Amino acid sequence: MPRPARRNSKAPSRRMHPLLYLGLGMLCMLALWTLVMAISGWLGTTLDTLRYGYPRTFQTEQFVGHNESNGVPSHFIAINLHGRIEIIEFPGGDASHARVYEGPQLYTANADLVPVTLKFEDVNGDHKLDMLVCFQGSQFVYINAQGQFVPLQENQRARVDQFLQRPGMSC
Repeated sequence: MPRPARRNSKAPSRRMHPLLYLGLGMLCMLALWTLVMAISGWLGTTLDTLRYGYPRTFQTEQFVGHNESNGVPSHFIAINLHGRIEIIEFPGGDASHARVYEGPQLYTANADLVPVTLKFEDVNGDHKLDMLVCFQGSQFVYINAQGQFVPLQENQRARVDQFLQRPGMSC
């Protein structure tokens, strides 16, 4: 007796268009990229908070020739106070002769989260260490003159800019 032909019980399958998989993959990559960027931004801010605190503060000591006859270096504190950079100097470690230098006002988003650091180099060739205030890949120069730091004068800018163009001189 001949066998009855079997009917295929499966309905014809619908295949998805190959571009659907490509589109879903791209959406997943976009979501992953957004997540990675959010985490890296949070991680950077958290590491800066651990390193510099809030408000962002940096401290260092350096012999710059300001009342350091007792052998104690001058102490410097750089602070970003609500987007306003200020540097406090204790000449020779003596807080009773403290000087405050006002730096630039930052106007970027989250300006109060920008770390500020200090670097000391002789940028004008007078054999005295000058102060470079470093923030957001930029630098602001104070010249060491008459026992204190003064903002860079326009007539000194060309020589200082030439010095700062040397390799390794950026903050």
